[in-house]
Amino acid sequence: MKPGNFLWLGFAAAMFIIFVPRAHEHATSRYQRVRAEVPPPPPPSSAKALAWYADETVVNREPDGHFYADANVEGTPIHFLIDTGASMVALTGSDASSAGLSWDDDHLQIVGQGASGPIYGVPATLDKVSLGDFTRHDVAAVIVPSGLPVSLLGQSFLSQMGKLDISGDRMTLGGTP
Repeated sequence: MKPGNFLWLGFAAAMFIIFVPRAHEHATSRYQRVRAEVPPPPPPSSAKALAWYADETVVNREPDGHFYADANVEGTPIHFLIDTGASMVALTGSDASSAGLSWDDDHLQIVGQGASGPIYGVPATLDKVSLGDFTRHDVAAVIVPSGLPVSLLGQSFLSQMGKLDISGDRMTLGGTP
């Protein structure tokens, strides 16, 4: 081998040793920094974000890109993320307690799969859920005592509303399909 080739090989090895560990450290710290900057769900918005038109409820998209609504569960107002991909209503432990619901941790079971693994909860039936002028009884739900940052308004309620339409930054629920 020519002396220049050894020099090139030594240079490449030095660059590998210097930059590869730092690139990995940078990627890891960037990921942690991004995770730390994810904001909690926004608080209930002003009255302009939620409006009722006859038997329709119109919700505006929040800055985080999601739709939120305040619905009543067992007569208690609860702030929900409207989750069209959730098969049922899911209540945080705190929201379930506020609505007067109780559970026994001995009844926890796997109720779903999240990005970080199984989600444990307790199946429940809600006597009454209302959003705007729309009310349903005996709604299937799950109570997730920990790990759920906001309650989810899922398909066990949404599918009964007759209409769910997203147009731009507005979601219309209920009314004539």
